[in-house]
Amino acid sequence: MSRRGCKNARVGDIFDSYSEPFDTVFVILNIGIVRNLDGLARFLKHLDALMSDNGRLITDSIDPRNSEDESYRKYTQAKIAEGRYLGARTLRIEYKNQISDWFEWAHIDPETLERYVHEAGYSMECLGNDGKRYLVSITRKR
Repeated sequence: MSRRGCKNARVGDIFDSYSEPFDTVFVILNIGIVRNLDGLARFLKHLDALMSDNGRLITDSIDPRNSEDESYRKYTQAKIAEGRYLGARTLRIEYKNQISDWFEWAHIDPETLERYVHEAGYSMECLGNDGKRYLVSITRKR
């Protein structure tokens, strides 16, 4: 980002505090990092401290309802049967014989994300949607 002209690019934990608000916050490679819907609500509340008054959040997610993969659809149905949100995921990462601990992740469908965004006092605009992944801009309501 710095090479592309961003004057104050930072990499950090989305729940950290920073000395001044940002004009743009990027959470790319999925808003699911918030872990679950409670985490989403908590993050959107924290967004007030991260963003300037005219700031925006750019983020993306996977729509858990639109997969052609049979095992993914079965996993989604199992979450619903458990009474959990359909996009709730429990994952771990394996790379070169190293395996992470299990962790929560959330694939949040666009309508659910928009509902949480509006409840938190923000507006959401879709920037792109290929039917599986989507990209949005979230700003303060004007």
